[in-house]
Amino acid sequence: AIGGMDILKAIDKSDIERISLTTRKNPKSLPEKYWGMTSETELFRSNALEAIKEFPKNINVAAMLSLAGIGGERTEVRIVADPNIEQNCHEIEIVSKVGNYTIKCSNLPFERNPMSSRLAALSIWAALKSLNEKVVYGL
Repeated sequence: AIGGMDILKAIDKSDIERISLTTRKNPKSLPEKYWGMTSETELFRSNALEAIKEFPKNINVAAMLSLAGIGGERTEVRIVADPNIEQNCHEIEIVSKVGNYTIKCSNLPFERNPMSSRLAALSIWAALKSLNEKVVYGL
């Protein structure tokens, strides 16, 4: 549940030079071992493939960017735990021969699953509804 997917869909993969993602979450939206954190801490910095292995329930945004973009090995990911925020924040940077883009999203955690956002659930619902639509906007 992120913005910018239409940009990645439009740009030829060979024109994309770099994709990076910085995700900031409250420790309560991360695995239990991080819940006691009291200060902002960088937990992870590597590529999307490694992020997905280490945070399989928390970093669906990295998976989506990898699939839509330049792959998991080339997609840069940084994960920060911040006990002072209540939202799941994602900053995506796309550098390409077409242009440079920065997308910032701040989503409230989903009440039923704080490791994800309510927007993720709404995005799935919208995708399912669009299967029956005659006109589809965006992706």
